[in-house]
Amino acid sequence: MVDLMRMVDPHCHCEPHAHSGIHSHPLSHLLRCRSIELLPLAKIVPIIRYPTWVPSGVMDVKHELAHEPESVVRHKFRKLLSYTVTEDGGHFLAFEEPLMLADDLIQFVVKAQDFNREKAERERKKKEKKKKKTEF
Repeated sequence: MVDLMRMVDPHCHCEPHAHSGIHSHPLSHLLRCRSIELLPLAKIVPIIRYPTWVPSGVMDVKHELAHEPESVVRHKFRKLLSYTVTEDGGHFLAFEEPLMLADDLIQFVVKAQDFNREKAERERKKKEKKKKKTEF
């Protein structure tokens, strides 16, 4: 029997029977095999420790290989405006559920515009208050 996975990824060290059943999708299997190799790198570069301070949005897609709880995501993205949990879809959400992705992007853009508008208004008021103090 020809092992198709070894043709796709010659570095795969799984047993041939591991490429059947639930793990038969070549991309998910490839990512699973490669993630084992990348685990040490994740310990060296703990990206979650470095917060991101720009307005951000996250979609937790149901059939993605890795999921992070909203609390962990909020720790990383300090200005998280949108966190959406989907009922369907996977890693290639743009191909699988394009309307769902588009709707979520649109609602994020609206929230980001509101956030920036409110931020600009706060900064304007702060400048006016500072200006009034210096006039007296």
